[in-house]
Amino acid sequence: MTVPQNHPQSADGSESLLQQVDEWETALAIDQRLRRIIPLEDDLESLTLEMAARAAALEESSFSRYFSRVVGVSFRDWRTALRVSHALELLRETDMLIEEIAFEVGFSDSRSLRRAMNRLLDLSPAEFRRRESG
Repeated sequence: MTVPQNHPQSADGSESLLQQVDEWETALAIDQRLRRIIPLEDDLESLTLEMAARAAALEESSFSRYFSRVVGVSFRDWRTALRVSHALELLRETDMLIEEIAFEVGFSDSRSLRRAMNRLLDLSPAEFRRRESG
């Protein structure tokens, strides 16, 4: 997953990730076929490649290639970044437990959220929350 090079990164990379997600969302909104998956984002915890392909009226493999070509990132990486961006909002704005946030945004457990955040931001959910609060 790439981070835009023309935007300054915050110390933890979260602003850059949020900017990247916004750019991907713009690409989705512009494309007639991919625009159909935007409503599915409201159900991130159960969003699958199969559901998105069906909404776009494509076979899964065709959808996967099409999505990557239009958006510039794989469906899986996009979904993970979207889930992490929602988790960042919840970490900033709520006192929910990290385990609850993980489930809320579609990860199977807090360890999966931690792995995704470490990969994308080099920061755990607890570290992010501490930095944001202090």
